[in-house]
Amino acid sequence: MKRLFLLLTLLISTTAYSADETHGFSAGLGFGSTENYGAITHYDFAYRYQFTPNWGVEVGYTPFQSEPFTGAINAIFDDYVLVNSYSSRLAGTYTYQISARHNAILKVGLSQSKTNYELDDYTNNSDDAITIDEYSDDGYGLYAALGWRCRFYNGFEFMTTLAYQDSGTLEMTSFTVGIGYSF
Repeated sequence: MKRLFLLLTLLISTTAYSADETHGFSAGLGFGSTENYGAITHYDFAYRYQFTPNWGVEVGYTPFQSEPFTGAINAIFDDYVLVNSYSSRLAGTYTYQISARHNAILKVGLSQSKTNYELDDYTNNSDDAITIDEYSDDGYGLYAALGWRCRFYNGFEFMTTLAYQDSGTLEMTSFTVGIGYSF
């Protein structure tokens, strides 16, 4: 009986505490496209702090690389392929409450990208590719996103985001599906 009471107390207090929801973490998986290098796949990790129920700030990190099929096609035609690249962002967020659990999200801020490119040779007799040339580039620019978030009463979230960023060296549009937790 004591264990049941303790469990109920923890569940009820977690639900009551999560109503404040000033902090939030999220992780996502997505795909997108770049202007010069085709399709990409990426992960997305973010921390969000809400000043008010509507306004907040977000810090995010997105590692990305060429999608495998696009990478193979680019390698065949002797094009450079994106490898181990990333972008980070600092964005202001505006949350518009559609219903008790559903929110529309607008994010605008600054992004920084570091892109790494490789040119590989697949014509040798070996099964492995030989890297012929590689270079890196970085830049700063605009980040803008529009999304939807569904918050559950225990603090967990499900979200989708359509983002655009132009950091000078890379113009990228991406779609992300993720999960998160607010507390």
